[in-house]
Amino acid sequence: MLVISDACKPTTTAFKHNNLEIVWAEITCKLGKILIGCFYRPPNAPMLYTQNFLNAMEEVLDNSHHYKAIILLGDFNIRHQRQYLVNNFEHLIFDSMDSLDFVQMVNFHTRIANNTVEGNTLDLIFSNRPELFNIEQIEGLGKSDHVGVKFNMNVKLTGFRKLPNRSKFLYSKLNPNLLHEELESADWNSCLVVNDVDTSWKNFRDMLLKVFNKIVPKGKGSVKKRPPWISQEVVRLSRKKKRAYKKAKSKPENVNLWDRYKVIRNNVKYMCKKSYYEYVKQLATNSKDQKPFWAFVNAKRHKCFPTSFKFDNITTDDPSLIANKF
Repeated sequence: MLVISDACKPTTTAFKHNNLEIVWAEITCKLGKILIGCFYRPPNAPMLYTQNFLNAMEEVLDNSHHYKAIILLGDFNIRHQRQYLVNNFEHLIFDSMDSLDFVQMVNFHTRIANNTVEGNTLDLIFSNRPELFNIEQIEGLGKSDHVGVKFNMNVKLTGFRKLPNRSKFLYSKLNPNLLHEELESADWNSCLVVNDVDTSWKNFRDMLLKVFNKIVPKGKGSVKKRPPWISQEVVRLSRKKKRAYKKAKSKPENVNLWDRYKVIRNNVKYMCKKSYYEYVKQLATNSKDQKPFWAFVNAKRHKCFPTSFKFDNITTDDPSLIANKF
């Protein structure tokens, strides 16, 4: 499955590979059109499956001149570098990637065997523009034995539109019994369309939303305000800290989990302080516009300094008297 935000204005492609678990989409940025593909190769896939993949890559190669960048990612279930390849089909896949000038960019283990420190790099990212990417490892989803692979692509979207604030479901006010009854009475079989997974999914989604719109109360979405020095990196680390704490709390006897949580917690504290001082420094050194700096200073004054003092049981707000007392 390939999920892309509506804000990126993705479009489907003409590539149809019915004998493969592969999907394609296009997005447009200031660089030009970018082709994104998501592929899965089963561990014991026959040679015919590999041949179908090679044919699909030939079609992509024939149309590669339409795109400024091509990305293919997914669970390939092959070794991640050519020097480690053993089987013939692995060499064939890498030969196909070379024909597109693709570079494989994941260099860490993405699947760790149970109760071991050894692992394999099975989830790969290929691209003909590797200079655009920053790859990093993140925590896996749910109970998956694969770690997450996150990448940032250094491009700017064209016509990027900010999605408006929309109403959201208020699950805290939901009547679960009423929802269960409605879900059980829905005709889910009518959603299925033979040999058309896209239409089946759309029908299922529409019916599910229809039930939720009928049963679940709605309210306006609110935008959470945070201090301007709290960067997206700090937010991401804070979420990671919460997940680590939740995991450590579920297994209190596991010392390694608590040690990991403490390391992440300390990183969050360090990043918060660093972001704060960088923000203040930026305000202080901005000679062109000093309004943000003085707004920050005045806000601090209002919070940190009282407007009146008490001396000898007498309260005064006269600035001169207060100054003389100090």
